[in-house]
Amino acid sequence: MGANAPTMACRTCLDILNTVTAAGSTRYAHAAAADHPADPVPASTIDRPRRLCDFCGTTHLLTFAYTTAGPVSTLKVGGAVNELDHYGTIFRACAACAPRIDARDVDGLARVARAGRRAHPAAEALHRAILDDLRPARALICSTDWTPTPLPARTLPKVRDRLAALLRGADLIAGLPDRSSRSALADGLDRSTLTWANAQASVWARELAQATPAELTVRWEDAPSDAGLLAWAEPNGHDTALSWTVHDGGWQVASYHTVGSGLAGPDLQHLREQVGWLAPSAVTHIRPGQPVTDDPLRCLLAAVWIAVACQAAESVPLKPDPALERTYRRRGQAVPQVRLLRVRPRPARQPTKSSGTGTGLDWKFKTWVSGRYRWVAHGEKHSERRWQAVAGYWLGPEDAPINPHSAVRVLDRVRPVDAPER
Repeated sequence: MGANAPTMACRTCLDILNTVTAAGSTRYAHAAAADHPADPVPASTIDRPRRLCDFCGTTHLLTFAYTTAGPVSTLKVGGAVNELDHYGTIFRACAACAPRIDARDVDGLARVARAGRRAHPAAEALHRAILDDLRPARALICSTDWTPTPLPARTLPKVRDRLAALLRGADLIAGLPDRSSRSALADGLDRSTLTWANAQASVWARELAQATPAELTVRWEDAPSDAGLLAWAEPNGHDTALSWTVHDGGWQVASYHTVGSGLAGPDLQHLREQVGWLAPSAVTHIRPGQPVTDDPLRCLLAAVWIAVACQAAESVPLKPDPALERTYRRRGQAVPQVRLLRVRPRPARQPTKSSGTGTGLDWKFKTWVSGRYRWVAHGEKHSERRWQAVAGYWLGPEDAPINPHSAVRVLDRVRPVDAPER
């Protein structure tokens, strides 16, 4: 893009467009061959504009961004007027192109571009100009729209190890420019407890987070450990995991999304080696006594901590994966313990008969009551107060049909391979 030009996208396909200047005028064009003319609108007006790979132009599943020392442009001559395409200094690469860029493999990039059939007409010369002017550092792209993929419980030890290595690595990470923050997260992951929340616990945590009272805070004693990594069986929107670690008078908290969905073969293997399974989505900080309602991530973390602290949820050990167990033993390392977070089972609540004259509820059905918080007494002679998490439950006769107006949720979809022994 030109230095002063706005970022534009095509209204038809949502692709980010290139800026082209000719004879003193500016127009916008697709970065690669397209089957329709560009219909430019400001990218800021589109909900999710697509950035295609700047090298092969075939996918929006981008992994790394590379920067050149100076802006790169191409000049098209021979027509009625000469046209100058501006590409700027930042170039985004997909999983297939990134390893070839790292190896400075111009021929390999050209082969990938030709296979994609949307390559720039002068792709080889353009790629060579970019590679010749690259700065050493690359940046992990954390905004790629990877499809959320739940992590099996048995994989958490290696997922944690690879994530810690990513945070300690040389690659830049958007939202985490501070090396001390990255080191704190990585050190916390090294000593973290590993927990996998089943589907029921995942849904309940979201319910609690959405019902967070304005004055809710967390205390030091609410945290189940100094550091932890928690993965969701049911992704929380785009995110599939979160971590916390004691830092700077409170806790540093991060959420993560999975990467690699839609990839296979060498491209997926390279991504696992270079990045792993998780990439950071958001980072925040929370202190004891600080209200959590101003941040969805804090609300979610508070929901889990308070549910465990008041024993409405429990974590039980899972049997280690045999293959992973052998791997750690060969290294002479202790096998990390993975725990299952689940809601303590409770029977459906039966309605109590009332002698009042009101119509009351229709007990021909059972109705779902969502999870919530309540303010309860505790401590010596009930002299103190605290928030308690209440799990959702069915209200009504056990054998009654579900109220058609009640929200229906999947509450206990647990993969058999990850279920604890009963």
